[in-house]
Amino acid sequence: MFRFVINQKYIKLLSEIKYKEKTMKELSKKCGMNYYHLTEVLNQFHKEGIITKTNIKNTYYISLTDKGKNITDHLLEIQNILKGDDM
Repeated sequence: MFRFVINQKYIKLLSEIKYKEKTMKELSKKCGMNYYHLTEVLNQFHKEGIITKTNIKNTYYISLTDKGKNITDHLLEIQNILKGDDM
């Protein structure tokens, strides 16, 4: 059931930047997304106010806003509830 409710790659993406900001290259490797797809997802998250992007010497550093941290906490809680319920 879980895979139909929430995309697990996006939860992994958000959880990767929950405690420490990361570069887009690091996130691409950790989450198994190609760079273009990751850029599209992060642009949408930025529009929604979930992440902030800081550009330092042509390298983007991604971190969560307070809203993003709250959403990530709730998604991880839902993930834990639904874990093992995949039929």
